[in-house]
Amino acid sequence: MFGGPGVPVVAAVPDATSHSGFGTLNKVDYPTLGLGHPLPSEVKIQVGGLPVAVWGLEEVEGDGKRGVVVLVVARAKEDLSTPYLAQGILGQVALKGSKAKARNLIIVTLARNGSGPEKPVFGKSAQQLQVPSNATMDRSALKLTLNQYQYRRRQIALDEIEQLIAALPAALPGLIIEEWAATGISLGGFIAWKLIHDNPRVHIGIPIDGLPFESISKRLSSPGSPSITPDLQNVLLPFTDPAQGRKAYSGKKILGLFGKESTFAPFTHAEGDIRQIETWTENQDQGKEGEKGGILAWDVQENVGHTCTVQMVKQAAEWVWRYGMVDPTADEGAAAAEGVGSTGSTGEKKKRGSFLKKVFSR
Repeated sequence: MFGGPGVPVVAAVPDATSHSGFGTLNKVDYPTLGLGHPLPSEVKIQVGGLPVAVWGLEEVEGDGKRGVVVLVVARAKEDLSTPYLAQGILGQVALKGSKAKARNLIIVTLARNGSGPEKPVFGKSAQQLQVPSNATMDRSALKLTLNQYQYRRRQIALDEIEQLIAALPAALPGLIIEEWAATGISLGGFIAWKLIHDNPRVHIGIPIDGLPFESISKRLSSPGSPSITPDLQNVLLPFTDPAQGRKAYSGKKILGLFGKESTFAPFTHAEGDIRQIETWTENQDQGKEGEKGGILAWDVQENVGHTCTVQMVKQAAEWVWRYGMVDPTADEGAAAAEGVGSTGSTGEKKKRGSFLKKVFSR
């Protein structure tokens, strides 16, 4: 099932070349995510004290060296998927040619997300929030402790990514970063949602198997859940305010990708919130010149668990190309030749619908 403006509801079937979509529903078949494309250039640098890998930098071309940076957020300290995601997305985009291309694509990965220095959370250290193997706690207290610990991991990862966004332009002086995008799997998908919400510079997002914070906040504050500490309540508050939601998501371009069989990030748990976010993205407050508001589309893939498939990588590349690399005011003939329709015209919804069908037909 997929959704968004102008798109019929049909099932999306994972590529047969991916083992992730069948049998072992939650297995990530890492090498296939590279889609068989040549390995892109990789440059390892330190940005604000963080070890960063920059993919595709040596392939940058053009006089102004205008670029879109895609942040691939790792879901763990050692995430084997990030190099293959970079390879697959860069390779797919390279097939597009250059007629409608307005920006270069750079992919940045930060492999140690969430593994930085220990930071107090809710007045407790991370060690205090961890549950010893011989712990004897009632179920409610245990759930609360685990919720707090998981939040700590996410918050440290977010802090590192925000630090990277602030420092990267100075670390890449030859590149004019005009657009920021975020993607990631699982925890990385959650962080991608949060970056889209929190950071006004991140206009494009492709969260994979991650729920928006609106859904997580409702689950934590629902009847029967453990009590919420005042500090955690303050964190959740912005995600319960419709006015803040409209402002945060206005003009953003979001593609949510989900496995229908995922029990870790079930789409059914978040569908209502995602449909609400869809209306907020269409608000024109942050819409750029030549465009009319934002867009949120989603794809729930049959027979897929908590994983990333070949099809998802292709969809992510199509989304980055369409909303990050193509000038919305580009010549219509050139854009059509590249498989992209321009925005900001009277036929915008029809063109968007056609584009989304192209994305979800892969």
